[in-house]
Amino acid sequence: MKKFLQISALTLMIVSCLNAQNRPFPQSMDFNDCIKPEVNPENMAYYISEFYKYWRDTYLKPSGSTTGGYYIYAQGTGGPGTVTVSEAQGYGMIVFALMAGTGSYAEPDAKKYFDGMYRFLKAHPCRSSNNLMSWQVLSDGSGGETSYQDYSATDGDLDIAYAFVLAHYQWGSNGSINYLQEAKAVIDAIKRYEINPDSKRVMICDNSDWSSHPQRLQSRCSDWMAGHFRTYYEVTGDSFWNSVATTVYSTYNQLSSSYSSQTGLVPDFIDGQTPAPYSYSGKTHYSYDACRFPWRIGADFAHHGTSSAKSVCNKIANWLIDETSGDPKNIMAEYQLNGTPIGDFNSTAFTSPFLVACIADKSSTSQDFLNKGWNEIKMEKEEYYEDSINLLCMLILSGNWWKPEPYTEIDKENYNNLLADKRLKIIPNGDNKSFTISYSLSKSSVIRIGIYTLSGKLVQLLANEYQNRGNHTITASINNISLSNGAYIVSLVTSENSVNKKFSVIN
Repeated sequence: MKKFLQISALTLMIVSCLNAQNRPFPQSMDFNDCIKPEVNPENMAYYISEFYKYWRDTYLKPSGSTTGGYYIYAQGTGGPGTVTVSEAQGYGMIVFALMAGTGSYAEPDAKKYFDGMYRFLKAHPCRSSNNLMSWQVLSDGSGGETSYQDYSATDGDLDIAYAFVLAHYQWGSNGSINYLQEAKAVIDAIKRYEINPDSKRVMICDNSDWSSHPQRLQSRCSDWMAGHFRTYYEVTGDSFWNSVATTVYSTYNQLSSSYSSQTGLVPDFIDGQTPAPYSYSGKTHYSYDACRFPWRIGADFAHHGTSSAKSVCNKIANWLIDETSGDPKNIMAEYQLNGTPIGDFNSTAFTSPFLVACIADKSSTSQDFLNKGWNEIKMEKEEYYEDSINLLCMLILSGNWWKPEPYTEIDKENYNNLLADKRLKIIPNGDNKSFTISYSLSKSSVIRIGIYTLSGKLVQLLANEYQNRGNHTITASINNISLSNGAYIVSLVTSENSVNKKFSVIN
């Protein structure tokens, strides 16, 4: 019985059952006018992957009350009985959108986890809107979770909305969850309940009447996610969000000129028409809320090239490098706004965001500091809050937190994909009993090549090994693999990318 191959006219076909991504981890992007640790991108991807697996296995929990739901266990946050907070849900959703992929370092179940976290947050809305999450979720005492529509926490909602945009560009919005629609719904609710419409300041939590509310001028500096606001504008077309981003820097400049002119540091909270440190949590210094500020501002520069963000980052980084004598080991966990250390210990919740501030300065001094800092944080483990911040900062430091935007509009030269020409060729041999798979690697990598049914079942693993850069071929026998008539997929996966092609076996 004679059999031959019929190759699909589609040059590139991604099969949904294989959980295809538009931007599989790692992307290893180079951001304009930014530096990265001088480490091989694959080496950074390895350490991020190892840290991610620890973080996932330690903090990701299946819900006992929400079918198919997941949450990030926020140990030590929110008080007794709290199992998670909206802040943790936002962190987790961003991580899964960025770690998605089928390569050696990626998370093949990222979409499952992301969608499970979506189900969980929808089951726990806040008091003012079903599109905002209750700031805390409690144990129900019997293995499940409960919330009583408490107030929201703005930082969690900001990250959740942003994560939906990432998911839209990672997986598309034509599946069971319309990620883009969800993003817009959350963004609209944030605008209505969590942004002061007059001052354009980001508020601490939800309220429906900011004109007379006593907290109308209070704000948490770590919520000044200017890059998020620019993304909101890009997906909604609402210029309101550009005004909110501009307000971040005008408020910062007023605050810093009066309280941290030499350091650029910010307090956990501010209040007043003229911004001043506010003791909302019993602290008026640079502490465990404000520590996230340099990361948020560094992200705005990396993704949007905002000149004001560069100025803020440079101010903080210049002070920091001088304060620590160029050694990240000397970074302390808390500071007075004038730069005087308060704590006598180190924490990645402070070190990692400080390192993100350093990416905006291309000097050799900042590069050396960043290189040393990467080695300090890459395997340092603490608790939920510190580890989540560390993982997110490592993603942006390594170029693996990409700007959410349409794939076709991205300058593809910025991607260091291992598949040099993104083509996979399947060539029938003259004997009609075998075929040759040819491909090209632009970098050395561990590769995996398999033949799958259209339903995603592995028929034969052809290769799972380390290969050098360059052109490669693999010859496969139809009879030896026992391929019956029908359509199949050849899938080639590297540590940074995946590509699939359809072919048919016909009598």
